[in-house]
Amino acid sequence: MDAKVRPERSKLLKILGIATLLLVAGASWLAISTARYMKGILRNQFNEQQLVLARHAAQRVEANINNAIDDLLVLNSLPAIQYCDRDSYEALLLSTRPVFNGSSIIAIRRIDRTGNPIFVSSEQGIVMRDMGPGQEEPGAYLSWASDPANRGKTMGTALYPKDGAKDRGALVFDLITPTYQNAPNAAHPFPSKAFAGYVRLTLDVTHLMQEIMPSIRSGKTGYAWIIYSYGRFI
Repeated sequence: MDAKVRPERSKLLKILGIATLLLVAGASWLAISTARYMKGILRNQFNEQQLVLARHAAQRVEANINNAIDDLLVLNSLPAIQYCDRDSYEALLLSTRPVFNGSSIIAIRRIDRTGNPIFVSSEQGIVMRDMGPGQEEPGAYLSWASDPANRGKTMGTALYPKDGAKDRGALVFDLITPTYQNAPNAAHPFPSKAFAGYVRLTLDVTHLMQEIMPSIRSGKTGYAWIIYSYGRFI
């Protein structure tokens, strides 16, 4: 009797052992599959979060540049900017000072039709043409501005190093729009509507990025790298 029971018990134990192994293997496969699935979900969520942050940062950069363009066009429409008469120093000061408040604009330049600076305005004040030497302007700017096809348009330049900055990585760029004498005032009741040069705004790109990027903390909310069209990190 015992001889018959032992083979059956041994067979039952083998079946139970195989079933246990299958259950363990199935549970392990299920755990691995679930882990991979959850990892994929988390990775997709993280990537989506990065995309949202990148879009938000890009929108803020675009909004700041659009605001600067609006400031440029408003300044360019003012008679004090268009004519820059010798007695318009106070008007120029009042016109340009508000532009620097809370923005990344660091300089405003008015260039005449021959490419010579009429004035340079910054947070420190205004330097008129007859108050000191002016910096030579790139000929390409005047060539673009003097083309009648570009009337009413705005040109953005490539990034370049900020003059006098301690940090060699500090970058700026310019926004330029042609100036035409089409706004009447007491001294010019009948505007000539002639080409009169251009207005050039300089934006501190590094300062702008530093204002926008701190909300992105590397390794936590994302990794903030900004590269402009020439492949250089800002």
